[in-house]
Amino acid sequence: MIQPNYDGFVRLLLITGAGASRNLAPDGSTLSLMTDWARHLCTALDEREAGLAGACGLRSGASGPAFEESLGLLLRWAQMQHFAERFKGLGGPSLARTPITRSRRSTTLRAGCR
Repeated sequence: MIQPNYDGFVRLLLITGAGASRNLAPDGSTLSLMTDWARHLCTALDEREAGLAGACGLRSGASGPAFEESLGLLLRWAQMQHFAERFKGLGGPSLARTPITRSRRSTTLRAGCR
């Protein structure tokens, strides 16, 4: 049961999806949808540096699902950046003649990949 707070009012947070809550903002304004968030974020990123939103894989006119997917990929990439420094030696031309490359090639052959 919801108990009223000290001033007698019940505080309620209602979360809905797919735009159903768009008109629940105060004073007749509307809440942002994913397409609005895409536009706001892309504008802010591009104001910071021209083309930054596109470099991050974000598009101002993206649909809600497309924006959510692109933003999710960007956030996942950001979470992995701490690995980049640690494993920087695993890529690039410097591995062409190292035991790591020979081992990787051997593992690939054993797995039946070509």
